[in-house]
This record gives sequence, C-alpha cells and structure tokens, in this order.
Amino acid sequence: MLKKRILVLLSIMIVISSCLVAADQQLKGTAKTNFRSANIYLGQENYEKATPLYLSVLESNPGHVETLFIVAGIYYDNKKDYPAAYNYYTKAELAIDELYQEYEQLKITDIKEAEKLYKKQIKKQEFPEKLESAQLLKSNCWKYMFLNAQSEFNNENYDNSIALFDDLLIIAPDSAKTVKMLAFAYYNKGDEEKTFEYYLQVASMDPADELVRQKIAGVYYAQGNHEEAIKWYQEAAVINPDNPDNFFNLAVVNNNIDDYANALIAMERVIELEPDNLTALLSANDYATKLEDNDRALEFLKKANEIDPENLDVNMTITIRLFSMEKYNELIV
Repeated sequence: MLKKRILVLLSIMIVISSCLVAADQQLKGTAKTNFRSANIYLGQENYEKATPLYLSVLESNPGHVETLFIVAGIYYDNKKDYPAAYNYYTKAELAIDELYQEYEQLKITDIKEAEKLYKKQIKKQEFPEKLESAQLLKSNCWKYMFLNAQSEFNNENYDNSIALFDDLLIIAPDSAKTVKMLAFAYYNKGDEEKTFEYYLQVASMDPADELVRQKIAGVYYAQGNHEEAIKWYQEAAVINPDNPDNFFNLAVVNNNIDDYANALIAMERVIELEPDNLTALLSANDYATKLEDNDRALEFLKKANEIDPENLDVNMTITIRLFSMEKYNELIV
C-alpha cells in the first residue's frame, strides 16, 4: 500500500514538473509585456531597445526558448558577437533538451500528458527544427570565432589571438585545432614553456598529428633527452612512414647515443625513400664503419660515387676503404 502511494505521489510530482516546464514557455505579467514590446522594436530593427527587454524576459524565464533564439540571433546577425550568440544558442539547446527529458519521463508515467506536452510545446513550437538549427548555428559561431582569432594571429597580435583562442577552448575544450594555434602563438611570442605544454596537449588529443610529434622530439633532442626524442620521432614515423625526415632524425639521435645499429636501420630507410640522397649514403657509410661492417660501408660509398662521380671526398674515402680491405684490383680502378 505504501509503495503504491509513493508511486502515485511520484507520478503527480512529474506531472507538476512538466506543467512548470510548459509554463516556462507561456509568458505572463511583466515578462509577457516586455516580450511584446521587444518584438515591436525588433520589427523596427531597433536592436538597442529590443535587446534589454528580451534580456529582462530571460531573467524571470531563463528557459524561454523563443526569447533565447531571438537574443542569440541578434548577437549573431547584428552585433557579430559570436561568443554571446554561442552562449544563448547553447542555453536554448539545453532548454529544449530539458523539455524532451520531461516528455520521455511522462511517456513512462502518463502517456496522455506526454502527448499533450508534445503537441502543445514540442511540435507546436517546432522544437526539433530549433534544436537542429541551434546546433548548426553554434558550429558557425565557432568557425567565426576561430577565424577572428586566426586573423589576430596572422596580424601578429599574439596576445589578442591567445585570448580569443582561450575563449574557444572554454566552449570547445576538445578542439586540437585550437590548442595547436595556441602553441603556434606562444612559439611566436618566444614562450618555449607554454609552447611545449600545448604541443604535448595536441599530441594527446590527435594521435595522427605528425608535425607536433616532430616538434616535441626536437625539443627533447635540444634538451639532451635522447630517449624521449627517439620515442616521439618513432611515433611520427609510424604516422607517416614515407617521410624520410622522420627516419633521418631517428638516425641522428641514435648515432648521438652510440646506437649505430639502429642509426643504420633508420638511415637505410631514408635511402629506400630517397635513393639519390648523398648525405644519407655518406651517413650510412659512417654508421656501418663504426659497426666495422666494411662491406656495407663500401656499398654505400659506391652508390654515393654513382650519384656524384666527380666528388673528390667520396673517391678518396673509397680509395682508403679499398686499401684497408686489401681490394687492390678495385683500388687501381
């Protein structure tokens, strides 16, 4: 019996709650008067007088979808204040979502009230269309905000661009594009610490960003942290295995820690990608020499000679190599 009473009370509370949401869309008293006055000013394109009246409506009716859309539209179309427009479209989106939640709850407890709510509120006021519109316009707001921030960046107003990109990051914290622009802005300002911080953030957000991994590796290399540099160059190489720069850098770092075997493996990949890369061939010769693999070293030198037969340094190195290997017939040639 007690359980039944609780269920009845719960149903009544949900119905009352839905009525309150519905009431939020039906303006009364001063709010209703201000809304009508604001509409008159809006029809006259007098946005300076219309806006404060609409805002007063929202003070007492913060979930009034129609007012939220009108205010968002004023900021979007007339004031070009895209952060404000984004904010009001978000509020409209949330208000519609709340109404949908009430509708879903009523479908469980009172199907007739649910149908009434749908007809009088959701369908009549075209909330499905409004929800789709809010999502589209929010996306447009973000694009315009990004373009404004990018324009400041291009004009070398880095402090302004950073402030605008920070605003973007608040409304869309998962945007790797925004974080990357913040990194570039701080880089151009000469703030190495903040630049590196944002590089790491971009890498964690975008597993396919080759460039940022190259930059992170470069920072670690400059710091003398060869292990981390190798790790990040390897990640870049996995993302783009056809970029010889990744493997060349890997070879250089491995050579610096006397890991000539891995240095040679990486440089051979460079040669695969760029068979005419004279620097890569001579570096491979150096690594093979350090590994005391004279045959492979000679092979790289001969390929270098084919590319640049007039290179005296290459010819002299081949001569020395042949002499040390006691290949006198070839040495005469």
